[in-house]
Amino acid sequence: MSVAPIQPTTISGPCRLCGRSDPRVVRTADLVIDLDARRVWRAGVEAHLTPHQFDVLAVLSERQGAAVHQHQIWRRVWPDWAWEPTVRGIYGGSPHTIRVRVLRLRAALGDRSGQLLQTVQGYGYRLRANEEREGT
Repeated sequence: MSVAPIQPTTISGPCRLCGRSDPRVVRTADLVIDLDARRVWRAGVEAHLTPHQFDVLAVLSERQGAAVHQHQIWRRVWPDWAWEPTVRGIYGGSPHTIRVRVLRLRAALGDRSGQLLQTVQGYGYRLRANEEREGT
């Protein structure tokens, strides 16, 4: 009796025992985000992010292509700290804190022009949708 070799696509479905599907991987342009392994690659080169940088990117990737309000980012990344937009204390969050984190995240990803992490003026940020073309 001959047995056919297993193709990788054959076993890539959900794990029935654990209730999970394949690792959560988000792709847009030349950016690959492995949410389970907490690893990121840009143009095939691994980007080394701080835990907070990765958390901000993960929040945006969960709603890829949609605008995410800066307060929503704050609540997900720093759930134990208060959001105080008028106070810039060490224990209070502000839009400035989010801007600085996104600026540093863009630098770590080599996205200084904001093509991947897009600013939505007066609201928040969005991770570029997969189908968007460069320059749009």
